Amino acid sequence: MGQRKVNSRALRQLAEDLIRRIAPEAGLPEEEWGGLATSLVRQWITYDGSAALFLGGQQVDLAPGRAPPGKPRGVAGPAPHGWLRQLTRDWKVSPDDLPEVIGQLNRGQSAEVVNADGVPLRLWVNPKEGSRGVEPLVREDIRPGAKRDYGKVAATALEQEFGEGLDPEEMDELACSVAKQWQRHGGHACLFLDGRRQLHFRLTEHGDGTCAVAATKVGVDLGAVLTSLGLPPEALPELIARLNLGQEVELRDGRGAASVLWHDPQARRICVRQAGPARPAAPAQAAPVLCPRCTAVLSLWREGERQQTCPRCGHTVALG
Repeated sequence: MGQRKVNSRALRQLAEDLIRRIAPEAGLPEEEWGGLATSLVRQWITYDGSAALFLGGQQVDLAPGRAPPGKPRGVAGPAPHGWLRQLTRDWKVSPDDLPEVIGQLNRGQSAEVVNADGVPLRLWVNPKEGSRGVEPLVREDIRPGAKRDYGKVAATALEQEFGEGLDPEEMDELACSVAKQWQRHGGHACLFLDGRRQLHFRLTEHGDGTCAVAATKVGVDLGAVLTSLGLPPEALPELIARLNLGQEVELRDGRGAASVLWHDPQARRICVRQAGPARPAAPAQAAPVLCPRCTAVLSLWREGERQQTCPRCGHTVALG
């Protein structure tokens, strides 16, 4: 909330109203409601209007909003999935310790616990940045030449964002793509959710051998990219699928000029480079950009090639 004057009484009333709405559904006893409301007010003041509570086994982001007449109202929205489950699976935190861990996080956005291997851990949540993490409180010896499993780190980050919304094959493909993007682009990776939203993953390496991943959603306009390249709107799903897998897309315009399109996750922009001069051929000899059956982007035509098979649906496309 920055430097604006804080009306703590109004915030307290707002927090209590919000807790009364969401706590019963999460199964929280009424004697805990007052402490949660206190935590909400403190978080809103400390984190510039943002707050996070763990309710019913998942993190919930909360913020004070304003109704059209100017009366304040509470806004609650679900946060990324699966973090508590990963604490028990990946960090070996005992399920019996989770209630106390959740209580500490709700009260102070930080918690300490000793896992099954006897390693003390610090857990933290930053509501303003929408980030959370786990840090060992003892320095681990990193073997010389040891390599981080970036694919596993990427899969964990994807599970936090999508929960069980991805099938195993898609999860593996996207985790591999995110891991490769991190290594090629200085810890930056992006996935397109649709033509107007993009999910950016920033991997930060720490000197003690640990790492942290922050995920943020940013706006994009792939429709404008399609228009500039002369591609129809129905080409968007195929373009998103290939960009999300880190692939370069080869295109040829109506004059026969070849170009290559790809996405730079660090600069967060679509890049296009010319692949070669236009062929001195009639427009009728130019390769089709899309498969007429499934709209998949076809490969560039080789010299003398008269037909090719769509790699996606098997349809045969011939030059006219």
